[in-house]
This record gives sequence, structure tokens and C-alpha cells, in this order.
Amino acid sequence: MPILDCPIVGNTAKWGLSFDEDLHPKESKPITLNALEAEKELFDFLVNQWHQERGGISSPSRMFSCGSYQMILSLPHANRFIHEELRQNLEKPDFWFPALRSIYLGDGPNIPSNEKGNFKKLAQKWVEWLDARKY
Repeated sequence: MPILDCPIVGNTAKWGLSFDEDLHPKESKPITLNALEAEKELFDFLVNQWHQERGGISSPSRMFSCGSYQMILSLPHANRFIHEELRQNLEKPDFWFPALRSIYLGDGPNIPSNEKGNFKKLAQKWVEWLDARKY
């Protein structure tokens, strides 16, 4: 990934930062974007990167092992952003279930074995579980 495509470097003017051609900081004005908004932008960027990395991969373990997916897991508010993503995309949910199990250290909704391959039902169960716990 080119460094200037990264939301942290590529959008620095929006955040009041500027760099010379060698990426040395220039004088800056105060940052106006709060940390949560910046983290959400990074999350959105990483989700797009993940979609590009995985391409047509259907193997859950290969999707889960993509670098951008693993970076998403390291974000402090990943649980909040993933919850929001699932809620907004219940009809066509993305593959967030291993991430959620990882974030919640194996905890989560009970999924009957006959529903494990149904992403819509999985997404609905996770949203209900997260809503009930006010995550």
C-alpha cells in the first residue's frame, strides 16, 4: 500500500498536518478531527483494503488471515464499528464473526449448528447479542 494512500498520511491536510516530499512534518494548524472519527476513517480504509486483499477468496481462514483484517482487530473501537457495520448490512453481512469472537475472547451468541452457515442469521444473532449488552 502506498503510504500516501493511507488515511493517516493521505488525509493529513484535513487534519491540519502537512509534510514535505520527504515526509518530514511542516508547520501544522490545530487538529480538528477527533480521535474516534480518525479511527473510524482508518477502519473504513482497512475494510476497503481487506475487500481488495481477499478478492474472491471464500476460505474463512484465508479471509481472517488478511493483514488488513488483523489490523482492524487491533483498533480500540473495532467492536463498535463492526457492530455498526453488521446492523447496517443485515441483508448482506460481511465476514465479521471470527473478528467478534476474537474481540470478545470467545464469548458471543449461541448459534445453533443448523444456522452456522447462514450469514444473515449469524449477523442478526450478533446484533441482538451486542445490543443486549449495549456494546
